Amino acid sequence: MDPSETPSFDLVDPRTMAVRQLLVGTMLVVVGVVITAATYSSARHDGDKLLLAFGPIVIGAIAMVRGFIGLIRP
Repeated sequence: MDPSETPSFDLVDPRTMAVRQLLVGTMLVVVGVVITAATYSSARHDGDKLLLAFGPIVIGAIAMVRGFIGLIRP
């Protein structure tokens, strides 16, 4: 392979990555809350067990914080 033919890797804008992390984090938190709310509603009426979807909520919150920090950095 000729050195002039090396593949170019496009760098992603840090602001774009921050917005993406913020959006993905928000979606994860929403999914976790919806799952928890749905199972809470079902468990309250039927007396079944509750599924607390804390995994997506925690990971989503971490992603949201990282995205927010990425947005406020210069």
